Amino acid sequence: MSATAPASVPRFAGRGWTGSRLPWVVLALVVGVSLWAGAAPRHTPSLDQRVRQVAADVRCPSCTDLTAADSNAPTAVAVRQTIRQGLQQGQSPAQIESWLAGRYGRDILLRPPTRGVAGLVWELPVAGAVIALGALAFAFARWRRAVSGGDPAEADRRLVEEALARSGGPPGDEP
Repeated sequence: MSATAPASVPRFAGRGWTGSRLPWVVLALVVGVSLWAGAAPRHTPSLDQRVRQVAADVRCPSCTDLTAADSNAPTAVAVRQTIRQGLQQGQSPAQIESWLAGRYGRDILLRPPTRGVAGLVWELPVAGAVIALGALAFAFARWRRAVSGGDPAEADRRLVEEALARSGGPPGDEP
């Protein structure tokens, strides 16, 4: 009996369309549909929801630790009314926040600006993380080169041979 397979038996292991490309096409389809479904807007927020979103990023002018969305103080109610009017007039949240900052000062905004010197609050942590990761990668690569110096030195071979001679030979040589 021959050890090879008969010529009539097809060998498909990892070959052709079904073996190599089909899983990648299916994966691409699943990823594409998932991204499309995740990016599709669920619903348009109502005016009240949009007012609350903008007011959540604005400090109450007369309160200590509350946002304009959370406070019932007359000044917070006035800020929410100003936000509502701005949104009804078609202004963007950034335009409304800019107007409020001009009227009440930059301290009314709970998020620091992303430009200028204040933008460093956002950029420095990212830059620090990138530099730290780069330094770690460099250190690990350098350490790997130092550890894997290639073939063992002659002194190391001699030590192994002496240890084997004292122990009676390499393991597995017992009768």
